[in-house]
Amino acid sequence: MSAEAGFQVSIDGHRVTVVEADGSYTNPTVVDSFQITASGRYSIIVNATGELSRYWIRAKMEDMYTPAGSEITNALNMDIRAILQYTDSQVDPTSTPNVNPIVLNTYDLGELNGMTTLTQPRASVNMTLHFTVKAGPAPLNSTFATFTLNSTDGQSFVDSKYVLPSKAPTLKDLMGSHSILMLEEDLGANLVKVQNGSWVLVTIVNTDNVDHTFHLHGHNFYVVSAGNILEATSRPVALTSSFPRRDSIMVSGCEGESEDSCNPGY
Repeated sequence: MSAEAGFQVSIDGHRVTVVEADGSYTNPTVVDSFQITASGRYSIIVNATGELSRYWIRAKMEDMYTPAGSEITNALNMDIRAILQYTDSQVDPTSTPNVNPIVLNTYDLGELNGMTTLTQPRASVNMTLHFTVKAGPAPLNSTFATFTLNSTDGQSFVDSKYVLPSKAPTLKDLMGSHSILMLEEDLGANLVKVQNGSWVLVTIVNTDNVDHTFHLHGHNFYVVSAGNILEATSRPVALTSSFPRRDSIMVSGCEGESEDSCNPGY
């Protein structure tokens, strides 16, 4: 549970096998630690072969303050712990984190028997979502997220922002008496129309200087590429490896000295 920050999870003296993510079985992967972000879920198997002792379970919170130019002023403890114990001792563990840990690369955690580059279908719709965070109006100076949709297939929502409905959520209107045409003409909704059973290729571009987790409600998706745009780096995919299948994924932040000239993550 988190508003924004992720956590790096590990168990001193043990390795874990990741077998599931966001409700989909994964290729069993042995690691020392893994990052879990807001709303993410993992199932892990722990082989309890340690010496009869007590071990720290660690969840180290990601620092979201320093990249944003803020300071931690409320004595926030970013090193959260629990205890794995083989004995009934009440003494705190003296264990230390594993040396040279194997850290899970979530973009390489493919679905068990899942989609590969050989079975990847052709997308009927391609779109790009640019994510930015801008300061709100004075005097509140609050932050708010602005999404811009850019389409490459001639749809009409190029460079248009999502506007929160004034009366009812768009999904509720669709389930009621409003037709799609009425929503577009009367309410100004920017709807993406797709055929049932079709595939949509979405590129999410993160121009903020911190990582952000993105979610897809009611569906899950395959992650076919990830990295930073200018280097054209991407998740290396062998012909026999499978894509991750998730309903939430962390998109890397913009790399560089300032958000005006940084290299966006995608």
